[in-house]
Amino acid sequence: MLAARWLADHDSESLVRLAGLDGSEGWLIDQLWPEVLADLGVEAAASQESLWNRAVAWQVAAWRAGDRNLEDIATVVLRAAHDEGFPDAAWGGGHLSGLEDELVGGWGRPQEQVWRDIQSLLEGWADRTAGE
Repeated sequence: MLAARWLADHDSESLVRLAGLDGSEGWLIDQLWPEVLADLGVEAAASQESLWNRAVAWQVAAWRAGDRNLEDIATVVLRAAHDEGFPDAAWGGGHLSGLEDELVGGWGRPQEQVWRDIQSLLEGWADRTAGE
């Protein structure tokens, strides 16, 4: 849905292809993403921290728009963190990993409370870094 909204402001063949995907085609999304960023004029030399901040902001925007659920975006961010690692300065990254440990481990607080903390952390991360 976000890609479709971006099409209103940007004429891009890669964005058209991205907008046509249903979200379950992660590999294809990963392949299109660099081309979409280039078409949108996002600089390629952005720092890892800045890229993380933009990615989290995009995921949270998709959740706020009703395109994704909170569990999906938390899973995507954490999967990327496990695969790529958070940059040392990534705001919230270490805490998010700790919340995942608490959630998966089943120790400590009720899951609903942990999910509220995950939501708060992701929203705060996206809001804090808006405009990067």
